[in-house]
Amino acid sequence: MQLLGEAQALFKNGNYQAAKQLAVEAKDGKFGVDAQADELIAQSKLAEQGGALSLYETALAALRSGENGRARVLLTEVSAAGESLDAGLREKVENLLAKLSTTRRSPTRKRPLATFKTPRRSPPRS
Repeated sequence: MQLLGEAQALFKNGNYQAAKQLAVEAKDGKFGVDAQADELIAQSKLAEQGGALSLYETALAALRSGENGRARVLLTEVSAAGESLDAGLREKVENLLAKLSTTRRSPTRKRPLATFKTPRRSPPRS
């Protein structure tokens, strides 16, 4: 029961990976806390994925504004979340990192990697 208490404290402090690990240990220890441990494991996974998704969205915003270096750092951090990412998000992150690594070798590129807006057109001249 003490392991689960420690896991809950870690979760409250935002240390989701460690909380999940202790909850697994509490469950595996046959202390009769399986239901509470399963709940904490599920909450930890959701919190980890939510954090990764938030970083991913911030990385996309950095790409849109041409901050490719910042986007690369953020995407690398998202990628480090590992198994807590769903397969779709993991694939998107890997694809963007691959694109960023190819643009890194091309110093003449001045436009942002990801442009999600339509190009602006000049008003007609009178």
